[in-house]
Amino acid sequence: MLLPLLTGLGSVGIVVAGAPAATAKTVTKQVTYTCQVAGVPGESSIGILLSVDVPDSVSPGEKVSIKGTITLRLPENVRAAAAAAELTAVQGYSDTVALPVTVGGKTTLIRTSRIQTPKSRILRPFTVSAPVSVPAFTVPAGATGEVVVEFPRNGSVANPKPGGQPAKVAFTAMSTVYGEAGSQQIGLFCYYTREIDRVIAKVPVRAAAQQAPTATTLTTPTASASASAVVEEPTAPAETEVMATTEATSVVDESVEAFREVSATGDQSREPGIFIPQQTLVAAGIAVVVVAVVYGVLAGRRARLLMKGRPR
Repeated sequence: MLLPLLTGLGSVGIVVAGAPAATAKTVTKQVTYTCQVAGVPGESSIGILLSVDVPDSVSPGEKVSIKGTITLRLPENVRAAAAAAELTAVQGYSDTVALPVTVGGKTTLIRTSRIQTPKSRILRPFTVSAPVSVPAFTVPAGATGEVVVEFPRNGSVANPKPGGQPAKVAFTAMSTVYGEAGSQQIGLFCYYTREIDRVIAKVPVRAAAQQAPTATTLTTPTASASASAVVEEPTAPAETEVMATTEATSVVDESVEAFREVSATGDQSREPGIFIPQQTLVAAGIAVVVVAVVYGVLAGRRARLLMKGRPR
């Protein structure tokens, strides 16, 4: 008999990115999945023991990542069959594990990164472990209530076993077993045959008013509900551009007004050519008159002197 191996979830830490450290509590959870093994008749029950560190709460808009390890235990009859077949080691992987994450009644399946168990010896009790991580997801901006994270649910992935039932299962995995005769790969297709408590953790969502706002929200209240729209604040370059344009327009307006005042006095009304101000012309005329008078006085005095000097 060949040895089945399941890779899935285990000890998980929920980390809130960009948030202050929160007090956490540890929750331990155990569930049992039924797995079909490709090429092997019958089913095997595999238990998963899960230890979770849960933060006190998260806020809307925060990013949450999940990391940890799995600890699972295979039944004793499987270990005994492996020993009888001289199988000594096992390793496996899964890339179809998806966790349902529910916020405000809306559920999203978030697939984990590829889960890979290291090659390990088959011992009694037969337990294996593997690291697991879930890509960070963002708590919706308008989230309220709780963020609920669960074990994989039935119907998440197609059953690749020819003629296998159910047609869709919770997840699949591949394992490689090693022994004196070499190695062999075995496919696993896992589900639950009766409803189980799949909840891993429930994380309360803090009220939106307790977090720093990232955008301005306009709300129109009504008797029953309110409609809101997010209004983006203008960026610094846009504000600078508007201010510069306003200042330039003001300068232009002042220049135009000054030009109008000068034109009204007639100072700027001139024909092409050299422009001589009126004040200059008046001053020059007075100077010419003064020079002429002085010249006339001097000329008359000289003439009288000449007349006195002639012999009579």
